[in-house]
Amino acid sequence: MNKGGDFMPSRPTKVIRWNTTCEENGHHAITYVLAGDTYGRLLGRTPHHELAEFNSWEDPIFDEVGELVDKLLSQVERKSWTGEGFRRIVGVACDPAPSGYLYDFTGKIWCPVCGSPNVHYGPDDPFQFEVIDLPYVTHEAWQQLSEMEKRERLRKALQRAGCLP
Repeated sequence: MNKGGDFMPSRPTKVIRWNTTCEENGHHAITYVLAGDTYGRLLGRTPHHELAEFNSWEDPIFDEVGELVDKLLSQVERKSWTGEGFRRIVGVACDPAPSGYLYDFTGKIWCPVCGSPNVHYGPDDPFQFEVIDLPYVTHEAWQQLSEMEKRERLRKALQRAGCLP
C-alpha cells in the first residue's frame, strides 16, 4: 500500500495550467487539469495538492469495480448510474496519496497552499500548457481485499455518494 512516499508509477503528462485564488486566505497558486484527449482519464486530487491519474483504458480495476457496482445496484438504481457516480466512488479502490488522503476524482479543487475548499479557479487566456510528471494511482491495498470486503467498501462509498439508501 502507498504510505507516504512509496513509489507510484508516473509518466510525463500534458496539462493545462489553472490559476487559483483562495477565498479564505487570499493565496494565489496554480493547479492543473488534463489536456488533450481526456476521455476515460480522470485526475485525482487531495486537499494537499497531490495529483494522480486514473486511466480507465489501462487501469486493471476499472472492469472489476464496474462489475461489483452492478451487483450492488438494483435495476432502478443502475439506470441512474453514470460516469459521475463512478468518479464519486473510484477513490475507495485506489491506494491513498502520500498524505494518507484518498484521491477525489470529482473535479473538486482545493487551494494548493492551504487546502481550503473555497477557491476561484480557471485557465489563463490563452491556455498555458505544461508537461508534468503525473503519477498513476495504484491498488495494492484493494488487491489484498476479499470480494466481500471490496463489495462492502463500494457499498459504503455508494451510500456516501447518494447512489444507495
